[in-house]
Amino acid sequence: AKLKINMFSKMRLLFLLALIVGGFAIPEYAIDLELTGSKRYEKVNAAFKAPILSLISSFAQVVQTTAQFLEIRNVLPTTSTLLGAVLPSDIWGEISALISLDTTLDWRDMFLAQFIYDLYACTGVIVRQQDGTIVQGRVLDYTFPESFYKLLYYARYYKKGEEIYTCLNIAGYVGQLTCFRKGEYSIALNQRTLGAINLTLLMEEATKGKITSTWFLRDVMETAPTYSEAVSKVEKADLVTPAYFIIAGKKDNEGVVITMGKNMSVDNKNELTNDIWYLIQTNTDHWTGTTCERYDKVKELLNAMTQASFTPEKMVSEIFKVAPVYVSDKQIHLGYMTPSSKTISFSITDGYDTSGMPTHTITADEIPVYTPPEETTTTTETEDSFTTKRSVGLFIMGLLLVMSQGKEK
Repeated sequence: AKLKINMFSKMRLLFLLALIVGGFAIPEYAIDLELTGSKRYEKVNAAFKAPILSLISSFAQVVQTTAQFLEIRNVLPTTSTLLGAVLPSDIWGEISALISLDTTLDWRDMFLAQFIYDLYACTGVIVRQQDGTIVQGRVLDYTFPESFYKLLYYARYYKKGEEIYTCLNIAGYVGQLTCFRKGEYSIALNQRTLGAINLTLLMEEATKGKITSTWFLRDVMETAPTYSEAVSKVEKADLVTPAYFIIAGKKDNEGVVITMGKNMSVDNKNELTNDIWYLIQTNTDHWTGTTCERYDKVKELLNAMTQASFTPEKMVSEIFKVAPVYVSDKQIHLGYMTPSSKTISFSITDGYDTSGMPTHTITADEIPVYTPPEETTTTTETEDSFTTKRSVGLFIMGLLLVMSQGKEK
């Protein structure tokens, strides 16, 4: 027990030093993956209840004025029972817990909000420092920044009593965006838009058994313990929407940006090499000649900084806080992860009012303790059943959408 406390104390010190940036410590919570989906985020949901409901209220107004969102919302059943019977139990349990925060809330708005992260913008960077250390930088921009920044928290995930990964999460959202696995690798997700976003087409693709990129990232973090396994898993992803996966390891040239298209295709793959010491990814296919002022600015500033003088702190202050990388009315957070030193350090963008935001640091007694269950015959949800339930649930959603379109003709 003494050893556990000593190790915990050392980890807390390193983690707290990373948390306290810009004068406000982003709160952190321990999440026990052994709990059911409806139970694992109870403390988070309680702490962030007011800002979660405020965001959903704002999103509901967008739904009412966006034809495609409104079309899909109106064909969903008035009760959630149908989808709850066919979607993966852990994901639906988490969504159900969010819906229960306000019984007067229309559950369809909370459900549709789980898909809005596929419509965002961000800037990602991987740098190999001169000493070989791999650093991953990240800026997140989004609509409703005044609502989103109030929902940021670190989630440290435990399985069978062991911490396996950490994510910078948005309360009220069950997908994952920016994660870090036990000093092995870090990964961030950037939206990729191929032409105009068609929400109806997105749902049609979903009926074929595909999954959102943010839900897929959950699976990567739980099942891929190393950099190479994470890269391999991403390259085989079959997703609802195209996406950029930015993955950094802990040594050598372990850094890659994988551009995923549709039908399990890897459209492009950029990697660190002995001659390439940094990678940049925004939300465009820059290798095709498509211009992006954020990409161009980061490249300009990195070249001026040089590998020899680069530090993660300088990246944040001298690149991420410079326009057009810095977007005053959209930027939510910025920071970096260093897998080899087990460092994850993010801050809320300057200028936001953090007074009244939840504050929480994990204490030793909050670390989940795993008690092996008694040997009984149980039925577990396998990967195949996960895929089947996802396909059936989304297929039903697709049928409802088709039926509604038929009624309009």
